[in-house]
Parts: sequence; C-alpha cells; structure tokens
Amino acid sequence: HPTLLHLLATLLGYYGKLVFATCRLTVHGQPPKQPAVYAIWHQQLFAMPLIARQLATPLSALMSASRDGRFTTATATHFAIGSIAGSSHRGGSQALRDMLRALQSNRSIAITPDGPRGPANQAKPGAPELAKLANAPLIPVAAWCRHSITIGSWDSLQLPLPFSNITLHIGTALPHPTTQSLTAALNTLTAQAKASLKPSASGLQNHP
Repeated sequence: HPTLLHLLATLLGYYGKLVFATCRLTVHGQPPKQPAVYAIWHQQLFAMPLIARQLATPLSALMSASRDGRFTTATATHFAIGSIAGSSHRGGSQALRDMLRALQSNRSIAITPDGPRGPANQAKPGAPELAKLANAPLIPVAAWCRHSITIGSWDSLQLPLPFSNITLHIGTALPHPTTQSLTAALNTLTAQAKASLKPSASGLQNHP
C-alpha cells in the first residue's frame, strides 16, 4: 500500500541518517569534478548517499519501476538523491534518454549494474553503454561495513549497523568500459573494501 510504503521508506531514511551520523567513514579515492556514471553492486546499495556526499554534482540514481524500486526511490529522497525509473526489463529506452539528459544537465548518475534481479555481481551492458553514449567517465565504486545485517535477498543486501566502520572505495574511470571490465573492477574494489576493514589493515584506513 502506498501509505505503508511511504512510512517504511521514511523509517529507513531516518535509520540511514542515524547510521551515517554514528559510523566512522573512510573514503579511498576521489571522484572527478565533472558529471560521471557511478556503478556499485546492488548488495552495497546503502552507500548511495555516501557517494552523493563526495560529488561536486547532484546525483540521480536509476531505480526499478517495480514495487521494490518505488520503495528505494522513496527512501532516496531523504538523502537528496534524484531517481530515474526504468531497468533492463521495463522502460529501458526511456530511462536511457532520461539519464543522458541528466548527464547533459550536469547531474551524475548512479547505477547498480547487476540489478534489479541479478545475477549478483555480474554487470549488464547498461552502464558501459550509457557512459559511451554520453562520453562520460564510468567510475566503479565499492563500499563495505564492518558490522551489518545481511538481508536474505538475491543480492545479500547489506544493512549497516550504527557505530560501525564503513569504507568507501572510489575507483578510477574505466578507459574502455565493457561488462567484463566493469565486473572485474567492481569485484576488485569490493575485495579491497573488505580487506581494508580487517584488523590487520586497521592502520591503513586513512589513505587519500
């Protein structure tokens, strides 16, 4: 029901603000100053607001037109993240046009390239194609939380817990983006994010 959806999205929005206010965030890498396409696995969807905070441009995210997508869209509004409805299964061509217009209007785009239904950690062509059409950088991003709840969904979605440590790894632009290179880059960054939170790496968490 729309009212219940709005209520749950509001509660999750406040919970996210609590988490981000109490967690220690370490950021590795810097985003470009111009509009770009940012790709992150669906499992790490919680990091969208953290990505938005690092950017010099506003951020809009590609959201599924499904019920789950509408819930995510409603939650994203609490963090000043715009939304573009569409996916590889529904509304893809219109979403592509909307994302191109957003990039031309000095907005960056966030995409979960394995969403909305998976398979997990396998990129689809949408993000590389968008970056090529817009002549925009495609930036892989990964995030990990030391203490979190794993939701039993297809993507093993992470829900960070308050007073934890979060690491955000912003990669460099892929020179010739393909589904293969994006998949490899995101998996490599995710492994680095996990490794940086291990106790033996605790002294290495403040790299620029």
